[in-house]
Amino acid sequence: MAEVVMDERMLERLQAVAVQLDAARGGLHEVVGIVRKGQLLPAPTGLEVRAAVLVQRQFSGSMQKLNMAIQPLDGQPQAGDLVYVVKEFFTTELGSWELDDKEFGVEPWARERYLKPRGAPDYFDDAGGDHHLFGAVIGEDGELKRNFPFMFSFPDGLNRPVTKEQSGWACVPIYSKYAPDQGERGAWVWHPSPGEAEGVAEGRVFVEKMEGGSLPWGRHVSMFAVWQEVRVS
Repeated sequence: MAEVVMDERMLERLQAVAVQLDAARGGLHEVVGIVRKGQLLPAPTGLEVRAAVLVQRQFSGSMQKLNMAIQPLDGQPQAGDLVYVVKEFFTTELGSWELDDKEFGVEPWARERYLKPRGAPDYFDDAGGDHHLFGAVIGEDGELKRNFPFMFSFPDGLNRPVTKEQSGWACVPIYSKYAPDQGERGAWVWHPSPGEAEGVAEGRVFVEKMEGGSLPWGRHVSMFAVWQEVRVS
């Protein structure tokens, strides 16, 4: 990821490009960028500020259909802090990664990027889970982080798995259901838990949280969220 310096006019142009990407690709593409004097500041609609680094969000259309939400950061990152930004969101239905006409089927870009075959060194053994929440973190080196703590919370409790050594994914099964077309939102919230991770440098840490996990209308839809680790410069 390249460091970028922008003025307001450049931000507006970048926003226009993001809108064009939305129309061309049918998903939500949000460009995240630019910090001023080390502080996370508000930005124009469609753009959020994250640490003088551009992070392109890529969300499948199911993000809106399922009434998902990203909880904002709790505070203002400063230079040297670590920020974990939700970079990607996609779904599978009935555990299938086939490119078919299922309403919540996998997106081609997600299949190409994350489905790893049996025998591969990074084989994704849990990929076929059909009523699960999944989480992964892309580190500063561009690789999925292994043995990285996650938190999956529900009103009645929580789970604290770590990402697997082989696949780089953490997951939990879910059974609660909801009706997003009725304005309901799923009960689960999940996110990385870097404060419990080994090797995370000292300093403050800020994490976006994915909110709304559950089974829409009881259907077997699994939800996948990927975070990007960003160092504030």
